Amino acid sequence: MVRGYNNVVHATDVYLFAVTQNPTNYQKSVVNVIDITAPDGTMRPYDSISPGGRVEDKFKLDWTDAVFSVISEVSSNPRRTKLETFRLPDPRTVPPFSYLKLGEVEVATANGCLPRDSPTRGFTW
Repeated sequence: MVRGYNNVVHATDVYLFAVTQNPTNYQKSVVNVIDITAPDGTMRPYDSISPGGRVEDKFKLDWTDAVFSVISEVSSNPRRTKLETFRLPDPRTVPPFSYLKLGEVEVATANGCLPRDSPTRGFTW
């Protein structure tokens, strides 16, 4: 269903998020959103989201209250960390549609990493 490498996987009770490398730009990721709500266990592609940079691990993804948050690393000098949020409702309540981007925040630190205790984090761990 999802091809590629440098994959990151994150699951909730509603969605499976399979992150792959963008096939045309290795410095960016593609988040494949898969609906896993079918009672018979079938999975169906729901949408794809292209964050501004590369998603390094599953801890950079969160889906809570119909809002999907993703933290990615943007390749630049200096490296930047980008937090983006998208409205992504439960697929059982609405038919598939294009996601709605709610906003983004970029943070640059000396080492390019977002501090774990930063008040600008989009969600808690």
